[in-house]
Amino acid sequence: MFQGTVHTIDRATLHVTIRTDFGRLVPVAVENCDIIQRLRLGDHVRLDIDAQGVVRALEKTGAYRATVPNTSIPPARQPGRCPEAST
Repeated sequence: MFQGTVHTIDRATLHVTIRTDFGRLVPVAVENCDIIQRLRLGDHVRLDIDAQGVVRALEKTGAYRATVPNTSIPPARQPGRCPEAST
């Protein structure tokens, strides 16, 4: 288990990059779209990952931080992609 800030979200491939509290960028795979739907860039999270690096549990521990730069998010409703989160 480790914690950090959501740095990138790739809904097309179900991958998220976390910047740990020590500044290291850690790419992880997400088990399903439900986990990604809850995430926003800049959210502070605690992750539980398995031996293959797939997120099995995620807990938000802090609110969105506006200091994280925006990144493009692929269009929703295309095969293999999670739908966009509603705002």
